[in-house]
Amino acid sequence: MAKRIKTFWKGRRALITGANGFLAGWVVKDLLERGASVAALIYQKNPVSIFETEGLNKLCEVIYSDILDFQSMKRILLNHRIETVFHLGAQAICKTALADPIGTLDANIRGTASILEAVRVTNPKIEIIVASSDKAYGIHKKLPYLETFPLHGEFPYEVSKSCADLISQMYFKTYGIPIAIVRCGNLYGGGDSHFSRIFPRTIYRVSRGLRPVIVSGSVRDYLYVEDAAEGYRLIAENMARLKGEAFNIGCAKPVSSAEVIKLILSAMQKSRVKPIYSKNKSDEIQSQYLSSAKLKRAVGWKPKVNLAEGIRRTVSWYQEFLKKNRVRITD
Repeated sequence: MAKRIKTFWKGRRALITGANGFLAGWVVKDLLERGASVAALIYQKNPVSIFETEGLNKLCEVIYSDILDFQSMKRILLNHRIETVFHLGAQAICKTALADPIGTLDANIRGTASILEAVRVTNPKIEIIVASSDKAYGIHKKLPYLETFPLHGEFPYEVSKSCADLISQMYFKTYGIPIAIVRCGNLYGGGDSHFSRIFPRTIYRVSRGLRPVIVSGSVRDYLYVEDAAEGYRLIAENMARLKGEAFNIGCAKPVSSAEVIKLILSAMQKSRVKPIYSKNKSDEIQSQYLSSAKLKRAVGWKPKVNLAEGIRRTVSWYQEFLKKNRVRITD
């Protein structure tokens, strides 16, 4: 078994949707390092993702397409003889979902159905790992989230993830397609282009001599992105016995947004900087964190990078990136 896992990716044909996204870039890097043949599906360029900053795009077959284009998805699966799909392409920002619910529901629900149906009609033996989210659970009084909890998102992004998750379960139960579902906590690390998120936004503002902003008193489960990428890979390597299952990937160590900003300031040696407390109301779940005990039992996964070390790496990455690139964000 160990030998099989060691050589699992050698020449294996993998399709990553949204390949130049935040997490997807790290998944691509992980797979390339193990010898996979990667077809990278992207919608548009993303100069912040490590997919481009580290030149991973030069090591993949890059395909510009839209997951909503069903005919294109079928052609890609057939022409590239795909064996494993990591479906990571999505509209991933809660604030964007609030402003554009139809676009988010379309991308995240119909986009997921499009890739799963393309698999069903071309080759139902293709193994698929679908990115769900801790947001799919919605509000629960009891925490941490367990995989057995019902999915009942309420806000647009949460609902889109609840539905995509259930659709994925449907394709396994009805058609027997080998699917596993991953529900991650809040990811952080280098290569996140969404400067509305707490890590890139805080590092950017402080680097520009501005005070960081605490938007809400939310409590989250923060997971370093490379640990998440490893979790995805381990699930894919063990799909034969894990298909049909959903897995949480998190740290089960809830941290407030105020504490995160405090740690970022410390890593930047700016501890004396005082944050601004926003008066804007947040339309997000206030407290979310996950139990990853099921994944640990299944494949031995556990996070390797603690929050302090992860923040140090993240700060270092963005400081270097901001030195070389002109970035402007609006409040």
